[in-house]
Amino acid sequence: MPNTPKPLDRIRVCFVSLYAYPLFNPECISPFGGSEVRVAMIAKELARRGNLDVNLITFDHGQPHHETIENVKLTAWSGNHCRATVHPGEASQNNDTLESDHPSTADTLKTYLPHAIWHILQLARKIKRQFYLFGEIGTHSIWHSDVGIFDEVNADVYIVAGNGELTSNLVYYCKKRGKKFILLAGSDLDFDPRITSDPDFVTQYGVPGYLMAYNLKNTDIFLVQTEHQRELLERHFQRKGVVVRNPIDTTRNFSRNIEKNTILWVGKSDTVKRPELALDVAENLPQYPFKLILNLSNKEIYLDCHTRAKHLPNVTILTYVPYDQIEKEYAQAKLFLSTSLLEGFPNTFLHAAKYGVPIVSLNVDPGGMLSTFGCGMFCNGNFETIKESIYDLMTTPDLYSTSSFRCLNYVHQYHDKEIIARQYEEAILSLYRLQASSF
Repeated sequence: MPNTPKPLDRIRVCFVSLYAYPLFNPECISPFGGSEVRVAMIAKELARRGNLDVNLITFDHGQPHHETIENVKLTAWSGNHCRATVHPGEASQNNDTLESDHPSTADTLKTYLPHAIWHILQLARKIKRQFYLFGEIGTHSIWHSDVGIFDEVNADVYIVAGNGELTSNLVYYCKKRGKKFILLAGSDLDFDPRITSDPDFVTQYGVPGYLMAYNLKNTDIFLVQTEHQRELLERHFQRKGVVVRNPIDTTRNFSRNIEKNTILWVGKSDTVKRPELALDVAENLPQYPFKLILNLSNKEIYLDCHTRAKHLPNVTILTYVPYDQIEKEYAQAKLFLSTSLLEGFPNTFLHAAKYGVPIVSLNVDPGGMLSTFGCGMFCNGNFETIKESIYDLMTTPDLYSTSSFRCLNYVHQYHDKEIIARQYEEAILSLYRLQASSF
């Protein structure tokens, strides 16, 4: 007898977004990024619609282990901070690693330990692996302590953003437990062709290519942010993706009040966001004030930017702004500047556009938002063009007004959270339609 699709109201969905808790509790001061904003907004909107049982796993900041906020069931996890959990657009980067069995370490111990003790340690290691090891992907070990939280939630569908190490743990778990898995594309790096073409490929965030390839092979549904990401996925990995744009709540929480022609930059201190280039722009345009909201990621870049900003009187750096206040910064900005090397679809662009703030971007033009839809100026990687683009927008009222209007029209037409939430529901339900049709 064929299986029938699972009723929508019986599907238990679990997002895993470890840094997202401050987006549910503004009293929690902890870094987050665009990926967390995206997941939190979708989780809240799906829960508001009431058709799904919506869950979310975040890191433990001292909150109750289980709590419900805006109808989203939150579970706190005090587990390891996986080295490669975080991607471009996400909160922060750390260097903690999951436990692993590195052969060079074992060989070194064997050299110095007596033979009998060595064999006792090896026996203990085998016993430990038998009882504590959940599984392995190549040389990557997944321990029961890494996935116990997933068993606790016991969802039907797990969803995570970005192609990283945490994703590998979750993909392996879903495969072993017979769960469904949806991958939300992060940056274009998630579908880098070197993942399979270069056996030694490791991202700048420390993710080895073989884990990324495993994820791409075993994901049930890909929700990508742009047509370009869909093409990368199909061309290089022969998998199909569904384009679902990032959501934005189009309701304004602050009045538009431009403050001193300020040019706003928001992001992490890392080699992808490149805040030092924003300081280069500020140095070349001393007549305009620049404000950087700079979250700590790479400590060296972070400290260098602060040191350099002390010598630039037109630059202000804010280290942290609560999410419920961040929109005020966009509402007061004249322009938004992006110096990122790559992105998926940055939420910063959507927040700027929501307030009619034109965008000047060095390398990133997601979905043709700038070049096709006219929401600002795309510099196509040419740094010299930035100064000219900013000057033109600042000094040409008609050009500025047209770009601002197009920003507003664009987000309302393509990124309204209610439209995006319906697309998420359809993707989740399609998992069970596909399952039923296979019988």
